[in-house]
Amino acid sequence: MLYHYSVGGHDPKITIQPLTEVKRIEKNDQGYLLKSKQWQEETEFDYQTEKVILATGYKPNIPDWFMKRYEDEVVWEDEKLFKVKRNYELTFKEPKENKFYIVTNLEHSHGTAATNLGLAVQRNMEIINDLTGEMRFNTQKSQIFQQFLPKND
Repeated sequence: MLYHYSVGGHDPKITIQPLTEVKRIEKNDQGYLLKSKQWQEETEFDYQTEKVILATGYKPNIPDWFMKRYEDEVVWEDEKLFKVKRNYELTFKEPKENKFYIVTNLEHSHGTAATNLGLAVQRNMEIINDLTGEMRFNTQKSQIFQQFLPKND
């Protein structure tokens, strides 16, 4: 989608900032102020934005600090497995102002292939549809490009 925006001359108003660590997020009247460090350039900077989506890397991992911070607020399926809704939203005991989407450690809720990179596009389309409250991507149509036919003897 970003590619189509760029070749069409449209500004998607999205910033992708690789190799960047967000040290702190401060909520303010304009949205969020991100206190950040870019590892390659070894520079620190502030970035003001209305929305924040954190892509925390490929390795399945949920930081301990995150789970400790919310452990009493999250709905747990057992001692180690948190409850995740069909739309990948983390389930809290009380509704939150913002949603938390989980794209890792999903095997218990979405099956063994849940974190497969081949399904990342499907997961992302469903999350974007939920975030925007509209069907931006048709996730119901068939996306299969290969078929397994029975062997003819």
